[in-house]
Amino acid sequence: MKLNPNFKFKTLAFAVFILASTTACAVSDIESDAKNILPSEIPTSIGSSTLESSTAFSPSEIMFLHMMIPHHEQAITISAFAASQTQNAAILDIAKRISEAQQPEIDQMKKLLTDAGLPTLMDHDMGMNGMIPQSELDKLSQVQDAAFDKLFLAAMILHHEGAIKMTSPALDSSNPDIKQLAENITKIQTSEIAEMKALLEIP
Repeated sequence: MKLNPNFKFKTLAFAVFILASTTACAVSDIESDAKNILPSEIPTSIGSSTLESSTAFSPSEIMFLHMMIPHHEQAITISAFAASQTQNAAILDIAKRISEAQQPEIDQMKKLLTDAGLPTLMDHDMGMNGMIPQSELDKLSQVQDAAFDKLFLAAMILHHEGAIKMTSPALDSSNPDIKQLAENITKIQTSEIAEMKALLEIP
């Protein structure tokens, strides 16, 4: 029996995709986690064009994007408290800069996933470095001025340090978009950590 060429192409493409994913997942623990969740994140009615675009990123790169989006979103949430909880010009300034830097990165990461035919939201819970628990977010919304400033700086330093740790594997990405994004996150947030640590030492 002669196989339909389209059937042979789709079968081959699917086999290549599975092999590539399996190989990539062996690289690190993060990629191993990604292997376990990735199948549930790819649309079930996937066509050949979507299949090809979904291989634009390795499982670990998809994991990086999926974790960094909510991580950035929380940083913006924390920064937003400053407007109503403090009059400290230095705190207001860095909170504004954090939001202005991270919102465009969120938009970029969502676009990268969307363009690859992948969802922008995780459908599972995944522990992320530096995420601030709800109890601490509640405290931020209740304290004012100097008390807020100290708590904000401590929380955001921890949050930034977690982001840099999560971003570290992406610095070796072969994908230029992911690599550049990781470099930007690392550079900007490393600088902001130093700035916030200096502010935290001010009486």
